[in-house]
Amino acid sequence: MKKLIIFLFALTLFACNERKADPREAKVLEFLNVLKSNNSEIQLTEALQMVQQQLNKSDEIRLMTYAEAQSRSIEVPYITDYNTEDIGLFNYYGRVTANYIRSFLGNNHIINVLAGAEVRNTDRLKRFNNGYGYLWGSDIAVTDYRMLRKILDDGNTYYGMQQTYDRQAGFFGTATYSYQGAYILNATLRTEGTNQMGNSRTARWLPTWNISGAWNLMNESFMKQQKIFSSLTFRGTYGLTANMVPRAQAMAIYNAISTYRPFQEDREVMLYIQSLQNDELTWEKMHETNVGLDMGFLQNRFHINMDMYWRNCFDLIGTTRTSGLGGEHIKLANVADMQSKGYEFTINTHNIKQDRFNWHTMLVFSYNTNKITQMKSEANVMDLVGLDGNFKEGYAQSGLFSIPFAGLDEKGLPTFWNENGERVQWINFQNSLDTDFLKYEGQIDPKYTGGIENVFSYGNWRLSFFLNYQAGNVIRLHPVYDATYSDIDAMTQSLNNRWLMPGDETNTNVPSLPSAYELRMNPGIGTAYNAYNFSTERIAKGDFIRLKDITLTYDFNRDWVKKIGFSSLQVRGVASNVWLIYSDKALNGQDPEFMRSGGVAMPVPRQFTVSLRAGF
Repeated sequence: MKKLIIFLFALTLFACNERKADPREAKVLEFLNVLKSNNSEIQLTEALQMVQQQLNKSDEIRLMTYAEAQSRSIEVPYITDYNTEDIGLFNYYGRVTANYIRSFLGNNHIINVLAGAEVRNTDRLKRFNNGYGYLWGSDIAVTDYRMLRKILDDGNTYYGMQQTYDRQAGFFGTATYSYQGAYILNATLRTEGTNQMGNSRTARWLPTWNISGAWNLMNESFMKQQKIFSSLTFRGTYGLTANMVPRAQAMAIYNAISTYRPFQEDREVMLYIQSLQNDELTWEKMHETNVGLDMGFLQNRFHINMDMYWRNCFDLIGTTRTSGLGGEHIKLANVADMQSKGYEFTINTHNIKQDRFNWHTMLVFSYNTNKITQMKSEANVMDLVGLDGNFKEGYAQSGLFSIPFAGLDEKGLPTFWNENGERVQWINFQNSLDTDFLKYEGQIDPKYTGGIENVFSYGNWRLSFFLNYQAGNVIRLHPVYDATYSDIDAMTQSLNNRWLMPGDETNTNVPSLPSAYELRMNPGIGTAYNAYNFSTERIAKGDFIRLKDITLTYDFNRDWVKKIGFSSLQVRGVASNVWLIYSDKALNGQDPEFMRSGGVAMPVPRQFTVSLRAGF
């Protein structure tokens, strides 16, 4: 109470009708110092009366501003919120291995056996506390209880804590046999378990395995005399791998929450079932076949790595809608199977090789395509047309669909084709029984990715250029159209081409801005504009070519560097994200890589970096 009174007095200007210095101010300052040292509690009304007596009853008491108090060298405490948030992580990882290597018969036969186990433990803690009415520099709280009551009455809280526990354990073994370095056979077996999966042994623990082999033809006698190949190796792999989706949880999750009551004193604590037990949830699994070829020519100045793969994925985890028994309508489940195939190759060339000048080129290219072969749950319209696409049997894993746009009507309002072939303005986004009327646009993930890098070196200088590209994917443009806009909305520039008068529907596909009268007569008109955002008109290609990096490096002469006490010295300049050479015009200048991030990340910035590296 004492410090609260001091705080109030510190905001009280010494009353005087004239702005010039008044000797009574010294008396009030002396009085404040007495209050600071006084341990007795003083009622607020009594304290104000005491100050009034010090100033004379004819004078007026008024409040000074914070700046005025500082100008008079008065230390003014202030009230604020003292909010804290703690995030804790406790993690440990342990691994033990045993290795056995033996060669015999003149090192023609080599056996290498490795066995081991590993364990991982991760505990996460997140807690927060919002302290309202903290008087800075003191040990008291100036809090109005009505503020806390409002927070509690609204069903919120001013403190909380969350804890998660991840446990993983694995056992593995691998054996490798090599004959004369030409024939190599490898087998791997691993079993891994986690507390995120179901209680059953088959769900929680999963054995995976892999068998691979390689044939190094350069160690064959018939390859000794040829001069075409510098290296030539065939590779093959077949195995079963598994993956656990983050945040997948098979155990029932209970949370303690407060019941809803009009008044705080009537509330009770109850248990809330966040998710039901999901015993059958298990790992995502994949059988993969891979064949590869490594070739080198002209003493490896020209080198090629090629890989082709076929993947059969099953038990893919996704959300599914249930009948609602048990009180849970949506849950995670193993809902889909998928087939995937593709190829990758890398070409490295040493184009020019001289004493002082060299030119290297590296080209990387990859292609991937996939298709959902079985789907145990049907997505609704909203899931299929959203920014991230969704599963649908017979289409790509990240397939993106659109509502068929049927043009503008005579009032400039968007229309669409529904599941019955009718031209309408309203689409049922929750429809999951008949989604075949949607148009398949393509997949969100690119089919083609790659890049090319050229490195030129002359003496101690090195200059490199790196271009990357992607193609074969589509992007849902940001949903910017609405039936109404406020003064704080950023409107898209394409509205300059919107429908303005009857007849414009033949020249533009940009809908009109409804009048206030139209909004009153047709309250559901906003649904049409929402459907327009997810229609065939709001799609762009994700193809792009980008000059990603330019790097210039200079290495100082080693003899000179040693004289000044270093073993090496290098200066480097890097320009990143230099130039977006090509992208779809429908993006209107938006970055396709930024759009793929979901519109929640910063656009890819252009960066310039200069660094100095020294070795000792």
